[in-house]
Amino acid sequence: MKQDVLRLRRGQFFGLNVVPTILQNDGYLQRKQSDAPPQKTLIVALTGDKGLCGSVNSQVVKQVKEIIGTDMTNRSKYSLFTIGEKGSAGLVRSYPDLISKAITEVQRPMNYWTASSIANYAMNFDPTADSVLLVYSSFKNSMSFPVATVRMLSPSQFNLVYKNMVKYEAEEPDKNYSMPYYFELYTSSVFYNAFINAIAAEQASKMNAMEGATKNAGEMLDKLTLTYNKARQAKITMELVEIVSGASALE
Repeated sequence: MKQDVLRLRRGQFFGLNVVPTILQNDGYLQRKQSDAPPQKTLIVALTGDKGLCGSVNSQVVKQVKEIIGTDMTNRSKYSLFTIGEKGSAGLVRSYPDLISKAITEVQRPMNYWTASSIANYAMNFDPTADSVLLVYSSFKNSMSFPVATVRMLSPSQFNLVYKNMVKYEAEEPDKNYSMPYYFELYTSSVFYNAFINAIAAEQASKMNAMEGATKNAGEMLDKLTLTYNKARQAKITMELVEIVSGASALE
């Protein structure tokens, strides 16, 4: 857990706000920005592959279910992509029509290149989606792991937004050349931050779960020992009573 938390502390801001800051500080881009709600949202649920980590994975599953809901007519507005075995197992029963592929058994420790590859696959999973919502467990401290949701621009929407950017326009390289690289930095940094947060939260939750299990096992052992001692003492007392009663009868 210490190694994963240290990795989080060192890399949680790596490239995270570079592209969003550029987009937010372009006045012309802000005026051209549309306030229309997304027509279809791709939800990316990030969980672990193994259990014994408390409610870290179940919280993400619960949050995704709350977003999509149970209304069948509402499902056409969403598509679903899962990362992690626990997310797939928890959501496939409720949304078998939305889950067609998933990524499991992700190599650890997480590095930026792995996160970038997964981000590229996930962001291009549904070309019809005009918005992406990443759901994962964030690491607040060793006892608190709130669910975080990050809304991102889809590839098509990012392309439309980037075409309107003028403040950082340069002759070399042109926008058509630089756009894919900015989009890769934008998505990979968000996914990398989500991965190292989720992994740190999972390891801390596992430690807490194991500490709780050890404490419960110790308490159970103490209770069983006390019960055994009571039964043993009762048997010894009964034997002593029988011996004294026999000696009294012989007199």
